Amino acid sequence: MNQREPYGAVPDIGSQPANPQSGEALSRGVKKWSIEEIKFVRKHYPKKGGGYVAEKLGRSRTSVNALTIRIGIRRSNFRKWKEWEAHYLQRHYGSKPIDSISRTLGRTVSAVQLKAGELGITSPPPTRYSQQEKEQIREWYETGSATVGEIARRLGRPVSALRTRVARWGLKSPLFWTRREHNFVLKHYADTSAGEIGRFLGRSPRAVTHYASRHGVKKRR
Repeated sequence: MNQREPYGAVPDIGSQPANPQSGEALSRGVKKWSIEEIKFVRKHYPKKGGGYVAEKLGRSRTSVNALTIRIGIRRSNFRKWKEWEAHYLQRHYGSKPIDSISRTLGRTVSAVQLKAGELGITSPPPTRYSQQEKEQIREWYETGSATVGEIARRLGRPVSALRTRVARWGLKSPLFWTRREHNFVLKHYADTSAGEIGRFLGRSPRAVTHYASRHGVKKRR
């Protein structure tokens, strides 16, 4: 006999599939929102926000935001969107970087993305990077003030596409390499090209060569 899903259950697109042993409702491997969780969101989201709720429930902020839109919950200090702001968003979303739109409107990047979703705007960001974007990426990445993921969120760009650009431009970050990357370079650099190692680790060939040289790793003759 099939079990009925909890009333009001909402798919959590941003979370990993739940553990079948935990008793959480599942549908096609997607974790469902339980009635208790939805009550928790209704109680705490308006005053404490998505970050607090996501941490307490073990959910992603993306899934929490998606749920609040679906069930109509907003922050208690929510600033209502004006008509001109909505028009501006519809006109420029997809042709300007999201961080530029957020600065113009005086709103956070996440607020802009959520409103775009409410308006049904799905245009992807432009494929070409503006000169301003290139300068920002170079500054943030080479000074180590932001990771590729953080830069991608600021500019509203896909992480994978930005990582490719960073590698293509040969940018180097002073941020530490992970132990896994370190061991991989030590093990394979002698008989594997820097390009192959870079593709595997998501780093530029120049960065791999520089790292190997810094640690005294040489090619096998």
